[in-house]
Amino acid sequence: MTQGNLPKYFSFTPEGCYLSDEGFKTHWNKQEAIDRAQKARDEIAEHAWEGWLLEVEEICWGEIRGQCQQIHHKETPGGEFDYSCDYVLRKVKRPKAATS
Repeated sequence: MTQGNLPKYFSFTPEGCYLSDEGFKTHWNKQEAIDRAQKARDEIAEHAWEGWLLEVEEICWGEIRGQCQQIHHKETPGGEFDYSCDYVLRKVKRPKAATS
């Protein structure tokens, strides 16, 4: 299964790092992930006169290599839920980049 339509990168900024969008976020390109992580670090640095937040070491970015995917989808008409399913963690397969 090809997941070329899934974001390839992520960044994480911990709570309290002075950003309005703290937490895990996906990105379509590497530079966006790096920029968000760097912005979080820079925001913490601006307030370092108060003392560095220990959470600064949780700031990170990276490439998404695996993701949960739905399997065994089964419609359950009249049941408590519309369908039942399971999830499995799989390696994300991406299309190979075209070479010139």
